[in-house]
Formats: sequence, C-alpha cells, structure tokens
Amino acid sequence: MMTSTEKHVTSTHIRLGCFLAKPGMLLLLGLQLVCAQYTSKDTSMAMRWWCDPSGGNMQDSMLCKRWSMTEAIARLVEPDQKNEQVKKLQEAILRGEIEAQGLDATNPDRHRMMEAWCSSADEEGNKNKKPICARAQAHKDFVQRRELLMKFWCEEQGQKGSAKCRQMEYGQRMHATTSGAERLKLATEFKTGRDTAPADLEAETKQMMHAICASPHGKTPLFMPTCSRSHLEL
Repeated sequence: MMTSTEKHVTSTHIRLGCFLAKPGMLLLLGLQLVCAQYTSKDTSMAMRWWCDPSGGNMQDSMLCKRWSMTEAIARLVEPDQKNEQVKKLQEAILRGEIEAQGLDATNPDRHRMMEAWCSSADEEGNKNKKPICARAQAHKDFVQRRELLMKFWCEEQGQKGSAKCRQMEYGQRMHATTSGAERLKLATEFKTGRDTAPADLEAETKQMMHAICASPHGKTPLFMPTCSRSHLEL
C-alpha cells in the first residue's frame, strides 16, 4: 500500500494534472471532463475485456495483473486467506511489479484501455457504456487540444517557457509516462518548481484562448465547443 507521503503526492499530482484552473477556467478550457474519473464499476467492464485473451489481450500488463489479484481476493471467503493474498498484493506493489490503485487516475494505460474498449463491440448494447465512453472521448479530445495548443501558443506564438506552456508540458509528460513512480516524481518536481500565481496563470490561459479562438483552429470541431463557451467568460 502507499505511504501517507505517496498518497499526498498522488492527490497533488492528480489535482495539478486536471484541476489547476479555477472552476470558471475549467469551463473556459472545456476541461470539466479532462480527468475522466471513472468509477470502479465503470472500469470493471472495460477491465474484463482488456485482460481477456479474446478481448484486449493485455493480461500481462500491470493493470491486468493487479485486477487478477484483486478479483482473486474478492472471491475468497476466509479472512486468513484474504489477508495472505492482500499481503502478496502489497509485496508486488513494493517490488514494482504492479501499481497501487491510487495511481490509476493519471495512468495513461488506463485511458488507452478505456478508449480501446469504447471502440470495441464489447457491451455494445449496455446503456451504461455510453456515458462512460463520453468521458473517455472527452479525455481524448483534451489531449488533442493540448497538443495543438502547445504547438500554437508555445511554438508559433513564441510563448515557450511561459507558465502555461510549462503546465501543458507537465501534462504532456504525465500522459506519456506509464511508470507510476515516475509520475509521482514528475508531480513532486512540478509542485516544487511552481513560481507563478494562479491569477497570472489564469490571465495567460485567457490570452491563449483568445488567440486560438480567433485563429482558424477556433472553427474546427475540436475547438468550436470550447471557444463558444469561452466567449461567455472572456
């Protein structure tokens, strides 16, 4: 299990990765679904498919290894047997063979799993799949918007190194890092290195959105919903 320090840092980097803007700014950026916070029930359907050889065929992944162990624990009745398996799970986490569940929120593999499952025919007629997959699509769209914003604002507009560009670069690195330990390290470094007031970051975000919405990008399907909402606040 994670130590109190790890839990604190995990909570911090989840917040930094998804909720660094004020509530109004979440609407401005269209980020209200960025984190794609799935419930255990949401992911259980996708996980069964992802870890099945006839489905996603990812049974050797960290996600599936932990899922296999937790499913086995859930099936046990005797307390002693449960405790023994829980201990094995904790030891596997400490050895780095699998990751603690607390790291799931920023795990790019989990998002890839959800996207793959949503594109599959598994549970196709299940009415619960639609809202789950809407969150998965929102996260996918956010990642694409961030890539375009980084190219537009940080490169084309010459803002590389600014507070907003550093924040987006941090998010990009988190999304590309499959190791939970490395994501914790990135989160700690980002939190320690922050030297910009929230108001200044918000001001730059508004400037960036003004610029992107006024450009041809603002007329594309990826940005139109965000830009139409942002005009209410800009």
